[in-house]
Amino acid sequence: MAAPPAHHALTRRSIGEAVRRLREARSWTQADLGDRLDITQSRLSLLERGQASFTAEQLLALMRLFNVDATYFDGEATTDPDLVLQNALARLGARHLREAAEVTPDARLSDVNAVLPAALVSGRPRLVAALAPVLVEQCDAAALPKVQRELAAAGLERRLPWLVENVLQAIERELEAGPPRPRAQRARRARLVLGGFHALMARQRAEWTRDAPLDVLDADVRSEETLAEVAEASSDPSRRWRIVTRLRPADFTDALEASHLGD
Repeated sequence: MAAPPAHHALTRRSIGEAVRRLREARSWTQADLGDRLDITQSRLSLLERGQASFTAEQLLALMRLFNVDATYFDGEATTDPDLVLQNALARLGARHLREAAEVTPDARLSDVNAVLPAALVSGRPRLVAALAPVLVEQCDAAALPKVQRELAAAGLERRLPWLVENVLQAIERELEAGPPRPRAQRARRARLVLGGFHALMARQRAEWTRDAPLDVLDADVRSEETLAEVAEASSDPSRRWRIVTRLRPADFTDALEASHLGD
């Protein structure tokens, strides 16, 4: 069989290198990503070295998984998808996050209903905690049932109600501290909106958690030993929803408070 044209090999190599960067940014092994794409580790190794081609379906899956568009794979882009998500969170209310000016915005992350699932799937605790001020600021724009359906389709139906429970606790701490009137009004409105959603989801918690496997949120939990350690130290909300993460309600409170610095 004749060798492929040089520009085809370059395209495969550029795509493979881009996928490797994305994978390593999440601290995933080739086996981890292979499982998500339903391919073997050895096949993914060939793909990352540019010695084989991704199918169109696999590229679409990668775009959804890492929240990047097709231009990321053109060999020129080096944007960290976590920075793109961080910028989106900062623009939506997480003002304590530094917005990197050199990062090109992703149009798909322009509203809260896209950012919510992206952050919850990212496996980055710092970005997940930053959803606290975003939900308070954007509670009326957040289509929580729609986001819930999207996460449920991915088998992650417990993450959004778990998040909302943590954010509600953060709101209570903020209100107890007696914030200025505008902040208190926003917090009370968010408590009302989020509380209604949480009450609805709580009715299904027993069904969702009965004999359900642990949902490992933190991307750096990669061994059974670490899994057991993190699960043992989990907060009450994480235990209730069977979420494995080092995040605690205080982290959401801290993010909410930090977002107000400079107000």
